[in-house]
Amino acid sequence: MAAVTTTTNRTAVRPVRRRFSPGRAAAWTVMGLIVLITLLPFYWILRTALSTNAGLSADPTDPLPVDVTGTGFQRALGLQSAEDAAAQGGAGGGLDFWRYLLNSVIVSTLITGCQIFFSAMAAYAFSRLRWRGRDKVFGLFLAGLMVPTHRDWPARSPRTRRCWSRRPSTRSRSSRSAGPTGRWCSRA
Repeated sequence: MAAVTTTTNRTAVRPVRRRFSPGRAAAWTVMGLIVLITLLPFYWILRTALSTNAGLSADPTDPLPVDVTGTGFQRALGLQSAEDAAAQGGAGGGLDFWRYLLNSVIVSTLITGCQIFFSAMAAYAFSRLRWRGRDKVFGLFLAGLMVPTHRDWPARSPRTRRCWSRRPSTRSRSSRSAGPTGRWCSRA
């Protein structure tokens, strides 16, 4: 058996350097602005979490944390007493962070497991079984997936629910304003 030798001709591959173009610079600038706009709320949450209630009331527009402290995190994790929280301007109620976390893990695990189970059963029915109207039902199923599930968010607000239930004829004209659906609702 003869030994087989192979030789490879390796040439140095230089990366292609692209020339500067105003369009590329504008695209990078727009993407950078989008990233900043996206990250700003997260920064503001962190800034608010690191500030005291009194500091936020004194200077709410300061871009840096006011009176930097970690007591908000201590309270959220249950490491601070109710008396200390009330003394610092908090509500004084206790938080059971670990119970809330456990509840979230249980609910999300059950929802994910059920979703996977029922989706697998639907996938099997649509892919392997032949039945009359299968294509129409599959089309309805896909159409349902395309509709966002948060389409009814205004109905969850107590004020919006109250506005939707009022009739324009039951209120005087001076105490009404246009609600989110265009109907008139009370300002109260």
